[in-house]
Amino acid sequence: KATEEVRGCVDVFTAVSPRPKTVAIVGANIPFCALACEGYKKYSEKNGFEVVHYELFPIKLQDYNTMLEKAKAKNPDVLWVGSPLGGSLRVMKALKEIDFNPKAVAFSYGPTVPAFVKGLKKDADYVFAASEWTPNLPYKGPVFGTAADFNTAYKKRFNRYPDYVEA
Repeated sequence: KATEEVRGCVDVFTAVSPRPKTVAIVGANIPFCALACEGYKKYSEKNGFEVVHYELFPIKLQDYNTMLEKAKAKNPDVLWVGSPLGGSLRVMKALKEIDFNPKAVAFSYGPTVPAFVKGLKKDADYVFAASEWTPNLPYKGPVFGTAADFNTAYKKRFNRYPDYVEA
């Protein structure tokens, strides 16, 4: 469920020092992304982070700069983003264009896809994302064996590790 998958992104920041105090949440107004934003809001409030900006934008939005300027004006410590890959790439480019540098940025989707890093190169560094898949998950099945076995076989076959879609 999209509202749950982003919990880890929020939980990470409960253990850092200095702990962030404020967050801005933006996301595409389509079901999966809107639900991710609801999850960001729920877990931010549950963990004592103040939500200073919350905005769902149309999936066909062209002007990410203006949308993000509104969040930047609230000076959040962290920016949570609910978006598909294309939106994630546009958010990262807009952040750079408007010189918006929150202490952290996390996405519901995007950074776990190889195209994110390929498209942004070093600008993709230090960005967080929800992760639905890791090879240490306790899954096991008759075709691929354990999650770790699947991860190894996939890497051998395709020369890269699987993201959650393939897993």
